[in-house]
Amino acid sequence: MAEKILSQEEVDALLKGVNDGKVSTQPTAAPSQGVRPYDFSIRDPIPHGGMSGLEFVHERFARFFQASLSSAVRKEIKIHPMPIQVISFEEFMKNIPAPICLNLIKIEPLKGQALVLLKSDTLYTLLELLFGGSGRGPGKTAITEFTPIEQRVIRRVVGMVLEEFQKAWTPLYPLKPSLIRSETNPQFTKVISPGELVIRVSFKMQIDEEAREILLAIPFSSMEPVFEKLVGGLHGTAREIDPEWAARLRSEVADCWVSVTAELGAAVLTVQEITQLAVGDVIVLEKRVDGDLEMKVEGRPKFLGHPGLYRGKSAFQITSLIHQRREVEHGK
Repeated sequence: MAEKILSQEEVDALLKGVNDGKVSTQPTAAPSQGVRPYDFSIRDPIPHGGMSGLEFVHERFARFFQASLSSAVRKEIKIHPMPIQVISFEEFMKNIPAPICLNLIKIEPLKGQALVLLKSDTLYTLLELLFGGSGRGPGKTAITEFTPIEQRVIRRVVGMVLEEFQKAWTPLYPLKPSLIRSETNPQFTKVISPGELVIRVSFKMQIDEEAREILLAIPFSSMEPVFEKLVGGLHGTAREIDPEWAARLRSEVADCWVSVTAELGAAVLTVQEITQLAVGDVIVLEKRVDGDLEMKVEGRPKFLGHPGLYRGKSAFQITSLIHQRREVEHGK
């Protein structure tokens, strides 16, 4: 194909347009629609199905640790699992203010070491709760070193975390975590290179109006054999169910703690009536003395029965299941 060359008249017209400003000499910006930056350090390499397994395990851990910690401090504490991320270790440590409590963890049979991280406000809230406080104080902010008593409490809290972590993982993969040592200076914990990918697992600890955070960093390379098990277990069809897997799952579900409450009845009063109540006043409930009471499991009605005493302790005798009673009433 012959090369196209501008004529002298076209060249003169182009130069005149540049001098007059009618022809722009600045490069045209590329269209930005549909284009967004991509950071290769925060990609999500977890295989399809592995993330669901991780979320399932850490929801179990949150329930177990919530029950264990609430029992230890004798106060209701809510533990909520936050979204799981796969980021570089440098990114993991970037937004964590000093001082902190870093706990190096060995998870058998995995390779490498993991971290359990407690920020200063989280640590001293737990210390205050375990010593009988309300957990609402500001706590210390400048940690140079821990006292012997504080070190014992830290080991106790981390021990609770590791115990519930092991229980949560047992049905899916037999992990056995153990504490190696605790540090307050991140420079002393160079067990993970800055560019190495880690799985960031965060749990929000809700105490009344205060929110605290517990963080776990697990090297991604250490979890590769676990992902193979998770993906294989989650992708199996109904005909390929692993009997051992199912038995473990049933066993762990049977050991889950749930709250059970029996309501004696309810009454509706105005604010004026409440302010006029005095010692000796009687509030009439909507239930009859000889009527069945409703028992709720995790807030959902499940049973009907009667309250009473058994060997000197408050008890509840179940007389029927609510779904069975409804079937009878509807003639099913």
